[in-house]
Amino acid sequence: MALVALIFSVSMLNAQTFVVETTSRITLPDGKTEDDMQKVVTEMFTNIHAKSEILLGYSIRRHAWGSEGATVVISWEVATWEDIEKFVSEEMEELSKAAWPDEEVREAKWKEYNSYLSPHHKDEIYVSNNEIRGYATPAAVEKE
Repeated sequence: MALVALIFSVSMLNAQTFVVETTSRITLPDGKTEDDMQKVVTEMFTNIHAKSEILLGYSIRRHAWGSEGATVVISWEVATWEDIEKFVSEEMEELSKAAWPDEEVREAKWKEYNSYLSPHHKDEIYVSNNEIRGYATPAAVEKE
């Protein structure tokens, strides 16, 4: 059993995934509060991100010190490069339609969600590469 766990652990260390990150700034629309923003973000997460069969992980991180706390990084992880396009162009739309079947309501939900984020943002895609951190590879483990 321990050998199976070791082989599984080592193979996971060398697994490759892709992380998409968007860095933006929170912009509260006039008359809106952070509680309003939290409700909208939670609704979007509940209806889209939490129901995704493609996303391996999803998180929103807010700057803890400096930048007036307004910088936010939205990250999601997928298994393959193709999953990035599949999530954005297919699954996100399908989950949106399931959550809000009426097109006008759906468009209003996305417009409201986006109103809390600056349109000026930075998008980046990272690939995991655990081998550069000096982790053992299966061949190295076998030699020990």
